[in-house]
Amino acid sequence: MTNACLLAERFVQEGFETVICDVLSDQTAALYRRALAGRRLWIVLLLPSWPEVQRRTHTRPLWLTPEQVRLLYEQQQRLSAHDTALDNSSLSAQAAAAWLDTRWPRS
Repeated sequence: MTNACLLAERFVQEGFETVICDVLSDQTAALYRRALAGRRLWIVLLLPSWPEVQRRTHTRPLWLTPEQVRLLYEQQQRLSAHDTALDNSSLSAQAAAAWLDTRWPRS
């Protein structure tokens, strides 16, 4: 998290809009908000439906056990520190990015 914030700061200083992609808890979201205080920070929860999570899990290399996937999903369902949520169940990565781009809080 610290390195991501340092890199983001540097990119922003150079004039780039910057995205940090991470799996958050409410505690880590608070850490991001403190570390990037004074910057426009927009936390978006990308959370597909549980059936879609299961489908996607079966199409990817196994990194987490099924129990870990379920626990992570439940944790993300409880996340309250986000500014916007998107059910990306039926969206491609490109469509989700386009959705986010149209809502990006620009100055």
